[in-house]
Amino acid sequence: MLFDKNHSTLRRKMVQNQIEARGIHTPEVLAAMRKVERHLFVKPQHLNLAYKDGPLPIDYDQTISQPYIVALMTDLLALTPTSKVLEIGTGCGYQTAILAELAKIVYSVEIIPALAKRAKTRLEALNNRNVHLKKGMDVMVGKNTPLMTQYSSQQHLRRYPHNSFSNLRWAAEW
Repeated sequence: MLFDKNHSTLRRKMVQNQIEARGIHTPEVLAAMRKVERHLFVKPQHLNLAYKDGPLPIDYDQTISQPYIVALMTDLLALTPTSKVLEIGTGCGYQTAILAELAKIVYSVEIIPALAKRAKTRLEALNNRNVHLKKGMDVMVGKNTPLMTQYSSQQHLRRYPHNSFSNLRWAAEW
């Protein structure tokens, strides 16, 4: 595929051909996938592949997930404007940015410091004010910290009911 500077067209085609065609029809999820610019989250040498139907390497043996998987995971969460999401594994921040379009607050944890730093810088540059990113695994039970209503991880495709998080609280001051 030749490099195409019309990322908006590529994004629209990605949503239509890779996501809607596979059965995801939630309007809010589709709108978020159309809005968030995946090419801003890939390495420069992969810009021409940013909207392809597959994962791409980012660094530290990690990948930016296939767009369909990001959409599917997001759709399964059934987020509302009042949702508070705990994301385990920020990576490059693409899934985080998608979640931020739909949830009230996204708390995200990345254990690789360099990835956390880059994702935080990228998300701040994109004005994602409802994202709170920490490096390390600072999740534990504590008082005076927010309850999570949803959980998202690149390793799991599960939706946890609200009461599953009654004892999970963010230990760090957000």
